[in-house]
Amino acid sequence: MDLDSWPTELDPEALELDRQRKQEEQQRQQQLQQQSTIHQSTSSSLLPHLPPTFTKATVKDGEEKKAEPSSSLPSSLLPPEVVNPQVQEALRDLYSAVARNELGQVVKAYHRLRVHHGLEKFVDADVTKVSQMLTDYLSHAPVRSEERKEAEEMSIFFCTRGVMAPLNEAMAFHLRSNNSTRIFELWDKYDRWGKKPIYLAGKRNMSIDDRMLYVCAAAAITNEFTWIYHAMSTSSTVFPDWRVNDFVQRALTGYEPAVRQRFRDFLHDAMLTRDVDLFYPLASQVREAGEHGDYEAIEALCRNIRDGIERGLLVPGPALDPKVPKSTWSPRIVDERVWTLLVYGAVRSRKVDVAGMIVQEMKAVGVRPSIRIWNYILMGMVKTGAQPRMLQVLNKMREDGHEPDLMEYTL
Repeated sequence: MDLDSWPTELDPEALELDRQRKQEEQQRQQQLQQQSTIHQSTSSSLLPHLPPTFTKATVKDGEEKKAEPSSSLPSSLLPPEVVNPQVQEALRDLYSAVARNELGQVVKAYHRLRVHHGLEKFVDADVTKVSQMLTDYLSHAPVRSEERKEAEEMSIFFCTRGVMAPLNEAMAFHLRSNNSTRIFELWDKYDRWGKKPIYLAGKRNMSIDDRMLYVCAAAAITNEFTWIYHAMSTSSTVFPDWRVNDFVQRALTGYEPAVRQRFRDFLHDAMLTRDVDLFYPLASQVREAGEHGDYEAIEALCRNIRDGIERGLLVPGPALDPKVPKSTWSPRIVDERVWTLLVYGAVRSRKVDVAGMIVQEMKAVGVRPSIRIWNYILMGMVKTGAQPRMLQVLNKMREDGHEPDLMEYTL
């Protein structure tokens, strides 16, 4: 082993999963970008100022030839909706309603586009124009009106295009109305319907996404942690303290202090269990902290995990079979990878004492340090000039049942 460089690998299997995840994400983004290019190149034939038909036919020798698309793209690249007159008519009605500021007609045209599978023609520019109208309407529309229900369905589609304001406002309205059930329903509909790649092709991040915070607020009011856990597990978003404080002041001022505190606790616990469960968000945090020598972040993370174990939120044990579905809530497993990761972060931060503290925390919850963990600690001692203490570590290894091998004697 090269002692002149820090260890760059954690758990090889975990890093391989992380690498595969990033590669799949890059491939998906490339596919979505290609789809967006095709959709944008064909959108000019759908603008309202063009003639009502976009096919042409020619007659030769008394025989009428088959109509062909006027687009310059090959027919194999044209989406089926390009030659669908119902989609074209719905788009004209939508543009006309937008020009007249008639939200009711906009929603009806949107519904027709969805029925005829033409929503991908609703380009980002049009979404931006309509979003303010929809946001204003959802801030005051009657709860039980059919038009509001259709408008909320439309706001879910807006999220797929990166415009979060309408759905944020819809959830804020239901939070003010103390209607937590409807907030859960809106989140569930988005989670089931709003992630189709064809809608995400032209997605843009146009506003702050507070949906997760509204779900957490509803969960705190109803004391249903399961909802925020499942919502948080679909995202890698991290909520800093300033953003949480801003939301509490905006949305939860009228609620009891117990609800506000439960909101903060639920949000913290949901992020912690998500990171432990998925592992790769935790690995990213520890690697970043280790590179910057932020050993205090490593200590805080270790304390949070120990606190989660004491409260029954987490349990130490072997990793779960990835084939086992996680559809219901149960305490999440803190396996050996997590402890190894924390020790690695402490060693990378040049804080062997912190690594020793993590080992003590492991033993306190009944987990025996692995040979990999002891190797990291020994390497940290070499790097920090603590060689005289290495013999003590070797004795502790023997006490734990690990007989030093060639690697330990080489160090």
